[in-house]
Amino acid sequence: MSRSGTYWRLQMSWTYFSSSRNRQRGAIALSITGLALGLMIIIVVIGIMQGLQQRFLQDIIEIESYHISLGPVGYDELDELQLHADRLDVSGSVPYGESETLLVREGGTGTSLRLRGLGKGYQDDEGFFRQLEMIQGTFLLDDDTVVIGWDLARRHGIYLNDSIRVATVVRGRIVRAVPSVRNLRVTGIYRTGYPDIDRSLGFTSLETVHSMGFGSYYLGIKTDRIDRSAAQLKTAVPDVRVVTWKEAHESLFGALMLEKYSMFLVLLLIFLVVAINIRSTFERFLYEKRDEIAIMKTLGAERKDIRSMLLYQGGFIALLSLVPGCILGLLLASNINPVIHTIDRFITRLFGTGLGVSGIVFPVIITWPEIALSIAVMVLFLLWAVLRSTSTVDRFTPMEMFRYE
Repeated sequence: MSRSGTYWRLQMSWTYFSSSRNRQRGAIALSITGLALGLMIIIVVIGIMQGLQQRFLQDIIEIESYHISLGPVGYDELDELQLHADRLDVSGSVPYGESETLLVREGGTGTSLRLRGLGKGYQDDEGFFRQLEMIQGTFLLDDDTVVIGWDLARRHGIYLNDSIRVATVVRGRIVRAVPSVRNLRVTGIYRTGYPDIDRSLGFTSLETVHSMGFGSYYLGIKTDRIDRSAAQLKTAVPDVRVVTWKEAHESLFGALMLEKYSMFLVLLLIFLVVAINIRSTFERFLYEKRDEIAIMKTLGAERKDIRSMLLYQGGFIALLSLVPGCILGLLLASNINPVIHTIDRFITRLFGTGLGVSGIVFPVIITWPEIALSIAVMVLFLLWAVLRSTSTVDRFTPMEMFRYE
């Protein structure tokens, strides 16, 4: 293909595409708008879904389950597990004890509280404190103190320095089960953004948990080589259960991935619908220009020349939709929280009640591979629509056209 031939096709394509006599300009503009809006929505949704997924997973990994968890074991076995962990190339390790308790409020009402006692080394866990935000007080775990989530505090009217009563059942020497009750002073209120942690997990010292006579004990390990460290620990302590965070939360991880890609698939259907509309638009365009196509064939234009012109026009549509779609998508994704909060305030003024998102902050993480995949799928749908419409060209022969002139 010569450079002059390519330039001629490109020039003819743009002439037909931008001509004021093109009756399909409105339909083409609608298709460009649909593709741009579809791409914008996909960028925003992918950003929010990726942000929620990563934030939830990081909360679970850094705060709740650690990278690797060993146990349950007895309290006296924690030091031995600590020695095995120290022999490995790990970022850190924290012994902890945990049990389900009942937070008893005035009037006899109660709610479930998962009480976790952290041992030495928790102060050096950078990932833990990076995910955990202190709303009030400090994360100081002394004897008979507790740090609770803001959702739990808000639901039950618990404030800083309040005393809460926690109760559980332990095995007695004479009676098989006896209650164990302890009053704990609230020294801090934290927030992670993950509802299950914020409303059900409280932190205290490991000694407090042990002195109450209940709990299962574990060793939480942080490491960048999760699979390798887990394999080494399984060999070193074969009698202790070694669980990685993926194994502990396999169903949640799978559900988050399924939700994200299901939403991605549904949004891609927007591109398919627009592609079908573009195919119909191009077929109508070709039918309106059938006499001109016949003249071009008479002058020596081949089928590939006409197809190239249509592909160039498809490229114009892709370019005119990609640029504004990407720009608008990135701008909206970066400012999604102010936009949603403004809409919420506007609806509240109109109807007296809003969407209930005034206190919610959506995390957004832009993932370029998934955006590139969305653009690639959009272009493929567009090329399919253009190539399918070119089959109309074969029906326009010079002989038939001049017969009816």
